[in-house]
Amino acid sequence: MVGGETYIRKGDGSTAKVEGPSLGYCVILQGGQVEHLAARAFGTTERITTITSYRAAIAGLYDDSYISNVRPYCDLPQLYTQWTNYRLEKMKQEIEYMQSSIAGYVGRDPYSFPLDEIYHFVDQQISYLKRTIRQMVDQTLCAEVRRQFDPRKINSAGEIWARVRAQKRFKDLLPIVMAQTMAWKPVVPYVSDWQETKYLIKTGHAMSVLSQQGNFPWCQDDFEEYLFGDELLRQGLKEVLLAWLHRFDLIGPEPDI
Repeated sequence: MVGGETYIRKGDGSTAKVEGPSLGYCVILQGGQVEHLAARAFGTTERITTITSYRAAIAGLYDDSYISNVRPYCDLPQLYTQWTNYRLEKMKQEIEYMQSSIAGYVGRDPYSFPLDEIYHFVDQQISYLKRTIRQMVDQTLCAEVRRQFDPRKINSAGEIWARVRAQKRFKDLLPIVMAQTMAWKPVVPYVSDWQETKYLIKTGHAMSVLSQQGNFPWCQDDFEEYLFGDELLRQGLKEVLLAWLHRFDLIGPEPDI
């Protein structure tokens, strides 16, 4: 086989080539954390790639799982059922671990209670549940987007947004678009998220914002305004982003403006 190497983008923006493995070997890549691209392979009829989801088995560590990469082509009721069961099972394990921790703490000192730890734990679980539900985009909206865009286009939503964002026409229309967006019921929860993220940026807490796009690039001194589309992309809500752009005639079925 000639080609088939995997290219990864490093932290400084440059790329590195990972050679294809020889017979009996494999390359393991945490694809959800590293931007990567497989080169075309010649001289072979197939290139085998196995994708397996992993997360830290240690209680209390952040679980950055998401389903935005498979949502464009999966059976949504089945996917959402599996996703919900997985997330609730993980949460149950976290609760059981915290119960054990409380029992141990009180056993060592019956006159005190780890209230600060409980506050932190509750905040974590609220955030966890919120991320869980945000990944489950409305099925009707997803179906409409699938009719207009194929999975490749959906997964290219970030590139489409970058082009739209740079257009002067978009900037001129933005005040009107956002006024109408506020009244569009399917995106109301995401508007609330957007306003919350903007507040964190403004108050200098951007580092606490989690993103599917890797390091969160905004800070309070950035020149570029943090827009609603940036929030949708941060959460991996590609279908919502495309539906929003299409609804307000900022793109068509073929996303060029």
